[in-house]
Amino acid sequence: IIDAEVLSVSTQDYDPYGASSLVLMSDSVGAHLTKSHLCAHTYPDVLDPRGLCTFRVDIDIATCGTIVPLRALDYMFESFANDVAIIDYAVRGFTRDAEGKRVYMDHALRSIQDFIDPQVLRAYACEDMNLPDHNLWQTKLMRTELEPADYFSPGVDVEAPENRALFEALRREMVGIHQGIE
Repeated sequence: IIDAEVLSVSTQDYDPYGASSLVLMSDSVGAHLTKSHLCAHTYPDVLDPRGLCTFRVDIDIATCGTIVPLRALDYMFESFANDVAIIDYAVRGFTRDAEGKRVYMDHALRSIQDFIDPQVLRAYACEDMNLPDHNLWQTKLMRTELEPADYFSPGVDVEAPENRALFEALRREMVGIHQGIE
């Protein structure tokens, strides 16, 4: 996906809930010092007083060399059933050109959305918050159409008043997560 070779993998489970893993990658075997990594942290939330269960995965991709992490976004959307996704892209390092001038960005970037399949984007309301002068980009996505039956166990009457109320509470939870509000 991102043309990298895996050099090392580390995982850790947390009690009672959660896990993290780290993958050290390189764009060539001989370039161990120009390493990159993929790190995933899970945050299951089963303590909501309304009985809502949410599951958050934070995936950090740090790259050097020719590895472009934004190319992995379609794979991430295929791998996870995202109702809300918040994607940050930050350029922290620099290189120098032939004249010694610092170069922070070696590629143009208008929006993170440009790296996501348009078919995927159609399922979401999308919002960009970019600070290109600071080499920071963020895209927030929230699924626009939800099927209540997808959020309940098979055989549960999703039209029952208490389940409709739970589904509306879940929708408000998603909006709060998307907008970063309580």
